[in-house]
Amino acid sequence: MLAHSGQITPATMQIQKLTRHRLSANMAVATLNVGTIGGKMGLSFWDCFAIILVVNLAANLLPAWTATFGLTGLRMTTFSRYSFGYWGNLLVVVFSMVSTTGWNAVNSISGASVLYALSDGKLPQWAGVMIICTTVWIICVLGITWIHRLDAFLWIPPFIVWCVAAGTGAKHFDGNAIKSPTGANGAAAAFSFIAVIFSFAVSWINCAADYNVKMPVNTPRWKIFVATYIGICVPTVLVQTLGAALYSGTEVNHAWKVAFEEAGVGGPLKMALLPAGGFGKFLLVLAGLSSIPVSCIPS
Repeated sequence: MLAHSGQITPATMQIQKLTRHRLSANMAVATLNVGTIGGKMGLSFWDCFAIILVVNLAANLLPAWTATFGLTGLRMTTFSRYSFGYWGNLLVVVFSMVSTTGWNAVNSISGASVLYALSDGKLPQWAGVMIICTTVWIICVLGITWIHRLDAFLWIPPFIVWCVAAGTGAKHFDGNAIKSPTGANGAAAAFSFIAVIFSFAVSWINCAADYNVKMPVNTPRWKIFVATYIGICVPTVLVQTLGAALYSGTEVNHAWKVAFEEAGVGGPLKMALLPAGGFGKFLLVLAGLSSIPVSCIPS
């Protein structure tokens, strides 16, 4: 990792930036929102946790592998052009457009739901979406260099939010609040949640290599693979698990249930942060704005 002079090499610095970039994107509130889906499907917390852990450990191998393609200097759209031909690549482009548009919607709406909950409904969700999308547009106009610079630090605020929310809301979490259905209904719920978690992980494939095209060509591929895998897998597992825990709180606390029905994921997050008082409200702002770094990626 270090050069013989004792200084960090340019390749190592790029690897560190790569890891922090993935952390910023996957620390977003959308990741928290995805974690609540299993509970809404009727799965117990522990079943949700098992699916989140196992599927992420396996599925994130794919974007980590494709991230190494960036050493060629070519972006993923170029690879698909050579792999599928001119006309075949049009289908790939359509799928990519649908995927990025869909996840942008999930990201912005998730952040807007938190801002809606914070304002007690005074800030409409459409207005929250406008705030987030406008900020994303401004950052994207600045270019990829500024996105990398900001992502070096933007993972820290949401990380603090999730740590505090896990601590202040822990007494309301209940791993036995939901009993998973058995038989065909249980299998349907489990496979549906597996598909959701898998799709979240592999959505990185269409852009995983794009952030490595300026990496020094002598960078070991295994370092890019490991940095990408850790940067995606670790925050995703932790934040999605917290989302599943937050949803378990809605099953044992009526106020949390009402908050979730009114404001989505922002509701129980607000309830979990209530003991933190004014600081908790500040953390809600950071949680809502955590949608910005991840929305910059497909934009």
